[in-house]
Amino acid sequence: MPATPRLRVPARLHEWFEGSDAAIALEHDGSDDDPAHNPKDYDPDRLSAYRKIFDTPARADGSCHVAGLTDDELDVLKWDAGYFATCAADNTWNADGLADLNAARAMLRAIQKLTQTERPIG
Repeated sequence: MPATPRLRVPARLHEWFEGSDAAIALEHDGSDDDPAHNPKDYDPDRLSAYRKIFDTPARADGSCHVAGLTDDELDVLKWDAGYFATCAADNTWNADGLADLNAARAMLRAIQKLTQTERPIG
């Protein structure tokens, strides 16, 4: 039986996802007085993709290998990784910015491999 395809989420992107408003919204049920983080206001595919990422144990290097992502969740993560790459590209003059850019590009390549698209990405 073939292995379930898994997406490697680099530690740098994992940390960025954890600090996002969507990640904070995952912790709220919508009944509190924090309208900025009501889960009903966020893309359900983004919330479910982030939930799968956060529920996957991290490896020693801080990355995780997430299984069971739908095509819609992969599309959201592709957009997020592309946005992260665009932001990181402005800071490649320092080692951290370059590491961020390389992590985002690695995730974009992994998504492309999983989805087997012919379209160029990032």
